[in-house]
Amino acid sequence: MNIPVTFFVLRHGDDWIAFDTGDNLMCAKDPVGYWGKDVTAAYYPVMQDYEEFKVQIKKLGLSPQKLKAVILSHGHLDHAGAIDNFAGTDVPIYLQAKELEIIKNAIASGKKTAYIPDDFKVLNQLNIKTINGIFDVFDDGTVIAFPTPGHTEGHQSLAVKSYDGKQLILCADAMYTLENMLDAIPPGLAWDVPRAVEALTIFKVLSMIGNELVPSHDPEYWKAKKLAPNLFVEGGQDSVLTAFAV
Repeated sequence: MNIPVTFFVLRHGDDWIAFDTGDNLMCAKDPVGYWGKDVTAAYYPVMQDYEEFKVQIKKLGLSPQKLKAVILSHGHLDHAGAIDNFAGTDVPIYLQAKELEIIKNAIASGKKTAYIPDDFKVLNQLNIKTINGIFDVFDDGTVIAFPTPGHTEGHQSLAVKSYDGKQLILCADAMYTLENMLDAIPPGLAWDVPRAVEALTIFKVLSMIGNELVPSHDPEYWKAKKLAPNLFVEGGQDSVLTAFAV
């Protein structure tokens, strides 16, 4: 089963932010050497070098240092793999404080699991900002990070709203596929299964009141969606927010 690995860039007025960064470039060069035999035996990355975060956002005329902020859902290899693109920049990278604690423990262990220590070898060169709970990125209700623990203890998702009423929930790995939500199937990899199911229940309620739920790795869902430089969603002529999936 081939699954998509997605990340997003959002335009808010003249500012741009990213939600997740995808895989590290080394996944295109030496996946077994970089992720290790145990990890690649379970999940083998199918990636080309032009699919790296910083190369993809060039489609939109962007570079990492031009972004206003990065929101990380969590520190797993396919979501935080390319944060080295931000080494030496002042771009703030926001994640839940609990997730940063887990990342530091993973680095200290030196083991290659869903957290790859080498993904964080530039951690001291990054402008890391921690969140405890809900974070309104622009203080206007258009982009709100909120905790959805279960897959990892420090996982967060992103609520995105345009001014003409379109509302998205970028679920990241709190919901791999729509089937997870519809049939209450927790992620295959979970820190806490009951908490993971609880997040899926919250998503189902959000869907019932008009939000579009965006799963991170659903092959069927993404077959019908446009990728950058096409718009994933635009809120209209007066909208403050435009979203691209990459």
